[in-house]
Amino acid sequence: MNEYYPGLKLTVKSGSFGTSKVDHTSGIYVGGRGGGTQYMARSAKIEGGYIYNLIGGPISANTHSEINDIYIYMTGGNVDCIIGGAGTTATYGNRILSLTGGSVNYSVFGGSNGWNGASGDGTLNGSSLIYIGGDCLVGNPVLVSSNSTLWNAEAGSVFGIGNGSTTASTIGSNDNSNIIIDGSSHILRNVYGGRKLRGNGCFQH
Repeated sequence: MNEYYPGLKLTVKSGSFGTSKVDHTSGIYVGGRGGGTQYMARSAKIEGGYIYNLIGGPISANTHSEINDIYIYMTGGNVDCIIGGAGTTATYGNRILSLTGGSVNYSVFGGSNGWNGASGDGTLNGSSLIYIGGDCLVGNPVLVSSNSTLWNAEAGSVFGIGNGSTTASTIGSNDNSNIIIDGSSHILRNVYGGRKLRGNGCFQH
């Protein structure tokens, strides 16, 4: 993965984002959701607060497929779902996720959220690196015990690439995925190098 120093840095210390829970786009986009093309790397550090969806973002330049494009650091706070890639659409660039504190109520994806996408949606033309260490918790115990899901993905799991769909094999795909589990972190369900294929309960690598 090629290093590319972030030109935009976001720090969240408190507050609530996406509380309306309208859909999978409610919350924070690290790199923006639309309107032009981003040519610089972007980063977010979550130290506190609540976020419904924490999403890398889709508007990266198509020349960034081999460049570290989005960085997400979480040292505290509470997030329902983390998506390294885009909300639904295709995007470009490597996604670096480092979770060393705080809690994720549902799931973590290195790639994009193609849960309701069509062919060509939800792809990440790039690779993901997910590091989960420290005392980070993935999975709210109540949600895990009740088999709750968000965007058709089980609470308490980590997926190296994206959230897929049985409508097209490319949905939720990455070029590569890398996952490191360290420290005293707790993942209450499963770790998958691949993605969940919505509709049949299977996982594809």
